[in-house]
Amino acid sequence: MNPAPFSFYEFFAGGGMARLGLGEAWACGFANDFDIGRNAEHRARCLGIYDHCSFVGKQPRIVDYLSASDVLLLPSEQESFGLAALEAMACEVPVVASRVGGLPEVVTEGETGYLNPVGDIEAMADDAARLLSDEKLRREMGQRARAFAIDRYCTDCVIPEYIKFYEEVIAKSA
Repeated sequence: MNPAPFSFYEFFAGGGMARLGLGEAWACGFANDFDIGRNAEHRARCLGIYDHCSFVGKQPRIVDYLSASDVLLLPSEQESFGLAALEAMACEVPVVASRVGGLPEVVTEGETGYLNPVGDIEAMADDAARLLSDEKLRREMGQRARAFAIDRYCTDCVIPEYIKFYEEVIAKSA
């Protein structure tokens, strides 16, 4: 499931960035594989945050953007697996996300990122502020995130699990 784009804007315009103490010195990139289109840009303009946003759309090498990031903010209202979080974690980027869908299976609270109730802007801002203001914590959490992503989701781990699953299904139908 795609992240809920308007939740991002509510976070930024609704005081999330002010709570981080960054004033005007912040930027946010929106890179995704879905078209958030003119509605998202219009929403950012209405909330007065457009000048801080880059709408770059689908990117063939999202790793370039993730690697330049300090934190991935994922305030989704719905999420199936959490691939965006896993991709960020593989790039040593800690995640601040909603506790929804498959995200708790990917993000380990306090170890690889932080999970919050859907819509809890204040808690997400506090978690993001903690990471942005503490380089050592951010670096260590990012390193743990990458180790988790590689250890649990590398192709050498996942492919045998798929094969085992398919063999079990075939054996049951035989």
